[in-house]
Amino acid sequence: APAEPEADAEAPAEPDPDAQARQLLALIQRAAEDVDGRRYATALAACEQALALAPGHPTALLVRGTARYNLGRYTEAVADFDAAIPAAPQITALYVNRGMAKLKLDRSPEALVDFERALELEPGNLLARTNRAVALINHDRFEEALEEVEQVLGRDPEHRLARLNRAIALKALGRPEQALEDLGVLLAQDPSASQILLLQASTLRALGRGEEALESYARLLQAEPEHATALFQRALTLAELERHEDAIAAYDRVLELSPEDATAHYNRGREQVQLGRYAAGLVDYDRALALKPGDRRILYSRGYAYEKLGQKERALIEYGKAIEVDPGYSRAYYQRGMVLRSMKRHAAAIAELDKAIEFEPDHSRALRWRGWSKTKLRRYEDALADFERVVELDPEDADAYYDRGWCKRELGRYAEAILDFDQVLRRSPEDLRAYRHRGLSLEQLGRPDQALADYTRAVELDPGYAYGWVTRGELLAALGRHAEACEDLSRALKLEPKNVRARYARGRARLDLREPVLAIADFQAVLTRDHHHELAAEGLRAALELVRHR
Repeated sequence: APAEPEADAEAPAEPDPDAQARQLLALIQRAAEDVDGRRYATALAACEQALALAPGHPTALLVRGTARYNLGRYTEAVADFDAAIPAAPQITALYVNRGMAKLKLDRSPEALVDFERALELEPGNLLARTNRAVALINHDRFEEALEEVEQVLGRDPEHRLARLNRAIALKALGRPEQALEDLGVLLAQDPSASQILLLQASTLRALGRGEEALESYARLLQAEPEHATALFQRALTLAELERHEDAIAAYDRVLELSPEDATAHYNRGREQVQLGRYAAGLVDYDRALALKPGDRRILYSRGYAYEKLGQKERALIEYGKAIEVDPGYSRAYYQRGMVLRSMKRHAAAIAELDKAIEFEPDHSRALRWRGWSKTKLRRYEDALADFERVVELDPEDADAYYDRGWCKRELGRYAEAILDFDQVLRRSPEDLRAYRHRGLSLEQLGRPDQALADYTRAVELDPGYAYGWVTRGELLAALGRHAEACEDLSRALKLEPKNVRARYARGRARLDLREPVLAIADFQAVLTRDHHHELAAEGLRAALELVRHR
């Protein structure tokens, strides 16, 4: 009989689906625990094993994306969440975590969409609501952000991120005192939290409490001596407090750590300039410009330093370079105009100030000084239009009324000029110029007693006001009170020995007092300084004639 066939060899075991599922679950759980324990590299390895078993598994992708997020690999994290969402669109954490990664990538508009989707799925998700507030803050939507964090804190008063975001929103909304309350709570829990200390310091700065801000920076720097932002902001605070030497030392420290920081070089240069060290300031400006070529602020500041060094032509060149970079740079046109004014090049100054005003129509200083340059060219009506505009821009500016009144007096509109000087004195009751020029206008209107009262008030307020003594002396002489006039004019000459107007007026008063010898001395002194002073020459002839007839 044929042999019986041998039994089949043992068939290979079929895969156990339950065991594979258990292994997958164990890997994902281990990865999640590693993420909780901040063992992100280990978590990634476990996720890779899990995804090898189940490619595209949404939970494995969620955990891997979270690990990548915590490692700063935000683009890869977003890719993981993107891959997971189609398979598990109901998992809230995918939207929350993707939104957080997008925030890190400065993709706030997309992040907002993710947080809103998460809140549709789970309205009570505090992490989604808190991070939605962050995205809203990034878009300057502070009121909405405040509403979000209030909801979070209503449910969890100890939520630190929500409290921090509330402080940020409150500060931005102009409620810094309330912001400080929140920051105080956070610092009570963690006194060395650098982010909180930094925000506290900047909030104190915004309130003008610079010394307290310095205390916050000191606490932060004690824990982190090389915290770049704190070092830089501390230097800014010292500058704001006008502690210029300390600010320079603070910028020295910033530049030790970051020698290529153009802004620190620029700011240190500004502090040097504040102390009148213009050459030292230029050294820093030059370094800043080498690091940031074509920066208009640096070019402008170089121009200012050269101007202060008396190198006006070089200053004009630097301001011009700033304008080449930014043809609409009103401030540079203005400063060029001011340099040209100081050089008595008034027509050229007007052209520069025209440009400043073209780009900044409400530039009151440019309007004012353009007006004064026009007066130097005797364009009084044009100047008056500029002064009128300055008054419109700031009806409480005493100087604006003075300028307009002065111009009206030059135009012979004395009654209107007096009204403007009245306005000056309402706002600045001790303005010597206003008393003097109101007095001059009153004289022109035939009101000498009132004029004399104004001149007297001017010299009472400031006995060193030479022009006040001159105008009062001239009026006393016109009133026939020559001896008193001589006294006033002598006071003026004691203050300003080279004052030609005072010396001529005293010569006339002495001549009227029949003191020709003394008058001759005054007229000769005038002619020594001004050979073409016809009135002094005429007075000298009269005095000599009087001497001959004695």
